Amino acid sequence: MNPFIALAAVIVTGLAFYMQYQANMQVKDQFEKQEVNQEREKIEGRFFQLLTLHRANVDEIVFRNGRTNEVLISGRKVFKEIYEQILEAEEIAKLIFKHISVQEFLLPRNLENIRDAEKIEKYAVRNLAYCIVFFGVAKKDEVVKSQLQNYFKKERVDQLYEFFRLFFAKYEKKHMSFLENALALRQSEFIELFTKMPQNINITYHLKNQSWLASFINLKKKKYKRFGGHQHKLGHYFRHLFQIITYIDKQDVLSYVEKYEYIKTLRAQLSNYEQYVFYFNSMSHLGGEWEKKYTGDQNTDFNKFLISKYNLIKNIPNPALHNIQEDYPLIDFEFLEKSNDRAEIQKKYWDTSK
Repeated sequence: MNPFIALAAVIVTGLAFYMQYQANMQVKDQFEKQEVNQEREKIEGRFFQLLTLHRANVDEIVFRNGRTNEVLISGRKVFKEIYEQILEAEEIAKLIFKHISVQEFLLPRNLENIRDAEKIEKYAVRNLAYCIVFFGVAKKDEVVKSQLQNYFKKERVDQLYEFFRLFFAKYEKKHMSFLENALALRQSEFIELFTKMPQNINITYHLKNQSWLASFINLKKKKYKRFGGHQHKLGHYFRHLFQIITYIDKQDVLSYVEKYEYIKTLRAQLSNYEQYVFYFNSMSHLGGEWEKKYTGDQNTDFNKFLISKYNLIKNIPNPALHNIQEDYPLIDFEFLEKSNDRAEIQKKYWDTSK
């Protein structure tokens, strides 16, 4: 055979194989793109199913009269009530720590990563306030006490619990003012009750038998309970919220920008008071998985900071009110100037993922 003809045959055969290979690769790419598109459609469908469930969960939340079972508040309005109770619980916690050092109550391991004394008290106050509102003090519960013992010394939990039971009724600022003045006048007695009293002695009984507290006890009104607990409301709410966000966060087929847009849609469903309560949840040991569990470790990947990563409480109208920007410096709050650190993060994650 003519060598030129043989060479031409080899070239033609090679081209034919190459063209077949290219065609196969195109078909493969088409299938892969089709699979990716199907996966994206599946994610979108699942996301909006979860979002619908979230809305239904919020609508079903109610706050009832403890005696008549009458629905007093429902839906998003409940979060305003919960937020106000958290602030009231904070005032009571601050009153305790005003007279006795917060280190007397905290477990040593909870002091290790906090060097600033003011921050130690701030975190202790917020954690205690949220836990009291979450679990309530309507009745003693070993599960509740075991949760508090994750953060506070075992011998102090009963004492804290009993003290908050004094406020298990309608809360009014004039009651708080009266109690604060009374405690200031009898500071040594107050400290003795907490520091020297055996764990099995009922602090409420002793406080009620102090003449200087008689007027405060009589001021309370019984028809509208405070600190009755919102465990079933908030527990279900935040578990489902965490499920939605982690579901999107774990989708490798989505870029950071796409994930952010999905979660931005979710965030738009949260009222201002929901975001405030969200913040207090995240500051307690119950909500540590959102972010705070990892902030003490300098080597932690930013991807674990779900609240900061997705600006989950961005729309809080007044973050300065509770110094929230101090706890979440990486969030681009709607009403504050963007921090340099946030700008760097956005450049790293946002601009490179388009």
